[in-house]
Amino acid sequence: MWVDPGGMTGIATLSIAGQQPGYQFNALELPFTEACRSIDLWCSGWGPQLAIGWERFDIDDQTHKKTRQGIHDALHVIGVCRYLTAKHNCRVLSEGQRHTPDAADRRMLQALGWWVPGKDDAQSAACHMLRWLIRSNELTPAQREVIYSKNEP
Repeated sequence: MWVDPGGMTGIATLSIAGQQPGYQFNALELPFTEACRSIDLWCSGWGPQLAIGWERFDIDDQTHKKTRQGIHDALHVIGVCRYLTAKHNCRVLSEGQRHTPDAADRRMLQALGWWVPGKDDAQSAACHMLRWLIRSNELTPAQREVIYSKNEP
């Protein structure tokens, strides 16, 4: 699971079902309370089998341009993630740097069927998850084939 916290929180999930071949991907964006409820259900349901990461929220000279509610929601969602992962003994991934999907990211996400039109926060969460999978060499051979064969110049 990857979480992009904010006024609307993007949540991307990738699960491998026990007896089913392949995987199931989902990305959505939810307001604060619903996002926390969803994260809680995943953490309590999967426990130590869940790996979860989130985008780091840095307070810098650009923070004042964000809405006050968005800042609070982002910080609070991260706090909820920290609490729930500790409570349910989930695997915590290193925090992601702030990143907006670029054209190359979009091509890879679309190739995998992970692009969610009109849902910027869901796209961002999906992109963070994909970038983590690539960095960690956790993509399946089939996923590698899909994104690299369709992204050749």
